[in-house]
Amino acid sequence: MIKKYLQFLNESDDEDIDPYGEENWNDKLPTDEDDEDYDPTPTPSEIKEFLSEWGQSNDEITSNLGYDEEGSDDLLVDDYFWFEETEQWYPKDCSSYSEREQEIADYLRNH
Repeated sequence: MIKKYLQFLNESDDEDIDPYGEENWNDKLPTDEDDEDYDPTPTPSEIKEFLSEWGQSNDEITSNLGYDEEGSDDLLVDDYFWFEETEQWYPKDCSSYSEREQEIADYLRNH
């Protein structure tokens, strides 16, 4: 990714500069999807870090959200997913997630 970014910068010349902000430079920057070697599958260490950072037990999450423990699962499934291996809840989509953390959350939900 860094190699592609540096190549992008080297290939850009002064004619490509838009002093009035009429072009969106972000559309031209390389992304992970541009990298042929990019694998969105999280590594075991990424998964372990994600699970330890974002998981909440049933007691913790119901307490934090002010839900009664009984019947709370029906309320939680809209915004959280239950991961059986850790017996914890994780946000499905969190504004505090990095792009990579969101990919990991999506991976865990779907596998």
